[in-house]
Amino acid sequence: MIQDKKTLAGKIAGNIRMCMYIICGAAQNKYKQPKFLENCAEDSVYYRIVKLADDGRFDEAENLMYDSLNPADKDDYYTMLAAYEYMNDFDDEFLERNNFPREEIQDGITEITEKHDSEGLYTILLKS
Repeated sequence: MIQDKKTLAGKIAGNIRMCMYIICGAAQNKYKQPKFLENCAEDSVYYRIVKLADDGRFDEAENLMYDSLNPADKDDYYTMLAAYEYMNDFDDEFLERNNFPREEIQDGITEITEKHDSEGLYTILLKS
């Protein structure tokens, strides 16, 4: 069954919030604070990922993320979730034009959660 893209975007956003809250203990995404550039200067990996995504270079952004960050580390996992949340905010046309269907975002979240969640508890929720 083909899922409505808006429904999928909402599901992805909900999954990200759930993982940020349950696993990371974060009630909101720290990267969405005012004065974003000043706040993320210390986290240049996130900034580089965002710049690549803004340019439509999603595969490169994911490669940088996986090469630079360890999803088993709580802080890195949070950064990866924030990067996927940023990517999920793009409209469907931009994602498809740049060969990055929204399903890849969901797959990426599931993949990093599997690496962080050794007991598989949250992974089960993501796949439901």
